[in-house]
Amino acid sequence: MTHLFRRLSGTMQEGPVPIDLTLAALCVAFEVTPKLRADDFLKRCRDDGPGGETRLDFHARLARWDYQKDPEWHAGTAPSTKGRRIRIYELLRLTPAQRQLCDELFPYAPAVDQVVVIADSKGWKRWYTPDRRAKRHFYWDAYERQLTRVRKWEGKNLAAISEATIDVVERFSDPESVGAVPTKGLVVGYVQSGKTANFTGVIARAADAGYRLFIVLGGTQNALRDQTQRRIDKELIGKELLRDEYRDSDDYEEFVSHGGRPSHQGSFDWERLTYAAEDFKHLKAGLAALTFKRVRSNLPFRDPINLHAESARLIVVKKNQKSLSHLLKSLKAAATHVQWQDVPSVVIDDESDQASLNTARPAAAEKKRTAINGLIVELLKTLRAAQYVGYTATPFANVLANPDDAEDLFPSDYLLPLPRPMGYMGVQDFYDDSEAARKSEASNERAYIRSVIGHDEDEGNLPSAIDAFVLSGALKLYRQSKDGRQHKHHTMLVHQSTKKADQLSQAGLVERLFQNANYGGSTRGLARLRKLWESDFQRVCAAKGAGDSVPKSFDVLIPFVGQCYSRIIEGDGPVLILNGDYTEDAPDFDRTSVWRIIVGGAKLSRGYTLEGLTISYYRRRAQAADTLMQMGRWFGYRGGYRDLVRLYIGRNEPLSKAGSRTIDLYDAFRGVCFDEEEFRDQLKRYSSLEEGERLTPAQVPPLIPSHMLRPTARNKMYNAKISFTNYGESEVQRTVAPPKGALRNKNLELLTTLLESANVTSVAMEAAVGGVETGVTALCAELAAEDVLEFLRGYRFGPGHEHTLQLACEFLEGKFGDPGINSWLVLAPQPVKGRLGSLTIGKTDFAVRERSRDVDESRYLVYSEPDHIRMARFLNGVESGTARNAVTGSRRKPRQGVLLLYPVRSKEEHRRKEPASVGFVLAFPKNGITKRVAFSVRDATQPDAVVVSAPKQRATKRATRSKAAKKGVGGQRR
Repeated sequence: MTHLFRRLSGTMQEGPVPIDLTLAALCVAFEVTPKLRADDFLKRCRDDGPGGETRLDFHARLARWDYQKDPEWHAGTAPSTKGRRIRIYELLRLTPAQRQLCDELFPYAPAVDQVVVIADSKGWKRWYTPDRRAKRHFYWDAYERQLTRVRKWEGKNLAAISEATIDVVERFSDPESVGAVPTKGLVVGYVQSGKTANFTGVIARAADAGYRLFIVLGGTQNALRDQTQRRIDKELIGKELLRDEYRDSDDYEEFVSHGGRPSHQGSFDWERLTYAAEDFKHLKAGLAALTFKRVRSNLPFRDPINLHAESARLIVVKKNQKSLSHLLKSLKAAATHVQWQDVPSVVIDDESDQASLNTARPAAAEKKRTAINGLIVELLKTLRAAQYVGYTATPFANVLANPDDAEDLFPSDYLLPLPRPMGYMGVQDFYDDSEAARKSEASNERAYIRSVIGHDEDEGNLPSAIDAFVLSGALKLYRQSKDGRQHKHHTMLVHQSTKKADQLSQAGLVERLFQNANYGGSTRGLARLRKLWESDFQRVCAAKGAGDSVPKSFDVLIPFVGQCYSRIIEGDGPVLILNGDYTEDAPDFDRTSVWRIIVGGAKLSRGYTLEGLTISYYRRRAQAADTLMQMGRWFGYRGGYRDLVRLYIGRNEPLSKAGSRTIDLYDAFRGVCFDEEEFRDQLKRYSSLEEGERLTPAQVPPLIPSHMLRPTARNKMYNAKISFTNYGESEVQRTVAPPKGALRNKNLELLTTLLESANVTSVAMEAAVGGVETGVTALCAELAAEDVLEFLRGYRFGPGHEHTLQLACEFLEGKFGDPGINSWLVLAPQPVKGRLGSLTIGKTDFAVRERSRDVDESRYLVYSEPDHIRMARFLNGVESGTARNAVTGSRRKPRQGVLLLYPVRSKEEHRRKEPASVGFVLAFPKNGITKRVAFSVRDATQPDAVVVSAPKQRATKRATRSKAAKKGVGGQRR
């Protein structure tokens, strides 16, 4: 029966078919009596339980059908809706009772966002069609089973990866085409969200389609390269094609098995040229491994007869000069008998914004390259028709933000941001989206964030974090005893410096604190853990536990504290150092269970996954946003222990030895989060336009926030520019702010002119917006549209940002049609705390709010708060909802813009008694303009170029006189 149900799922690769009829045909074919029906199949799904194979397989199918954007059978139904599910049931021919059971077992909500594809479709033709996929899918099926049955992926995440991998592979050139051309693309995921899983799926689909050489650039560290190699070996290659290097691993039974050599089952085998702990080495006499044979010598290698009979090659190589040089040498040596343009090849660049890009100064000679960039460029030139796809978690990667080297690695063909997966714990989960949420028992900040201020040894800092590590480990073991869910790994991260000497010192401190904490049965140690349980974990488990087992008292946990302590100290002790000097310390999460505190630096900052990570102690003062974002090792999937996660993070970290400037790392992450979400929202907004208006990769640079966009060389500029934006139903928040008092005072004068004669009143706004109770206490005033426009025209952001609001002003002037605004409501939220003085305009005192500046002080990290934006969107009619009081209802009007006003200072500016900065957010209502955006190019003779030469500047007589005056030439020196 099981094998028939498995075959049933296999017949539904591309869409639903009648279950009764299909099962009847299978029963006849396999001489099974009595005939099985849909009731039998669904009963098996129910009785199997959540982990049963039949149930998992069918859930994967249903979730994919729910998720698909426009399958041939969808009949106009939208993804992840009741209508789509009804359509699926119609095609499956299920009875009402059967439909009800499916709804209970496999709910279609909540939905996962659709994959967004930004692509240049000139000359592109879809070749990777459903019919093509249906012909060959051996390795994709094996990989999908691995994700379903072994890794127990949520059905909706399976659906998303299935569609995302199709979207990537269909952007490759057809491997069966003799005239295949190279392509370059970029996939942007979330930190620790499954990028490796995605590119492993891409390898599976591409190999099935006919690609035969796969080179994975696996980061710059051995630890990451080895981890990547192992993942691909385990989840794709299969036991039958591996050597014996994994047989002694605890998880060997979880390695994919094909039930025999794939080549004996009508598919093809893999040949690996790198291994578990063995990077690429020059092949010398072993060049036969890079020889691709033809069954029919009179046909091209890309002919299906030759292509699908040959084995695929896998190389996972570190982005290291020596390793890449060996690879290039071997490929060039093999070129004496291999025409590389004839071999369908894929180059996957993991962490593509690290080391891969040319970071030589823009003013340098055009051909000058950094070593790794030069080797990757040479690699692509050697392969000639390779498909290059980079993977990164930082959407402002150099590959987007610095395209001076556009002919090399810029993703000129496609950009694919992956959706946020279900069950993923990311940046948003560590912040609150409203003031009400911040005050509630379910507050993310109260649950997960512990402020670190002062010395590491202070009681509430590192000692508390180590206590939390032991207590959360005991809770994992308690839950394991209750529900049987295994917690193989339990880890804590300590990261404060990239210097190895600092890490050694930090590890010594952690070791001393752990040994002196008296966990081994001492009443003093248990008393401290009891206090932590009662003041912290008991409350958070109740608010965030989501059904996981919670002990009634600390006494129940005491035996598990002892078990946890024993696990942590067994072997070489509680602490591991992860850096180049302690390679033997690198935890092997696959072979053994790891319960350790891990101290490290650079090796922890890129791609490397700390399994079971629960407690993080983070004080590294990263000054680049991409570095800061990549350091979010605490992001990821935390099934069964989400409520136990704690982030101990520096809130007042010095940026200099003198300590005159500090950074709040928690606020810094909030700013990075805002930048990332704004960027992703714009990609979504502009990727769904009509044909001919859709966004292309070359048009992405203008969408990147200006403070993140790295400058081109002085004689270069970005070619694409936005000539029109329909701001309807959107918000504009530009946090670049003048660093000097003169311009700030100019903006304060403009604000005074705007508000001094206005009727400013204090209001308490309350509304239910999108199902979220939202409250904002604010000062507000209604202003004429022309007065706000005059304020915006005069506002100054600072040198180099003179045109920041030019498009917004042109839009409000009606240059592109009626903007839909008759008046503006100015709303200045007044904080209960966090005031840094006040700003008096007329007779009204506006609170000056505390806002942190970026490390270079060019901008504030953020002005607004989510509940303020939500209220603004309610008041301007963009969001539906219900006013909770009369004053809120009376302020909600059509054709009204909302200007959220934020007079702000940083702590340092307040200490220096500097004037406040005028920050604001513009929230635009709906309008009748149909066009969404228009792009143009600076150089019409090169419409496809990413960067072009800047026009030469001609010095004006006035500028010349000014320079002369400064030098004392032709006039009195000033």
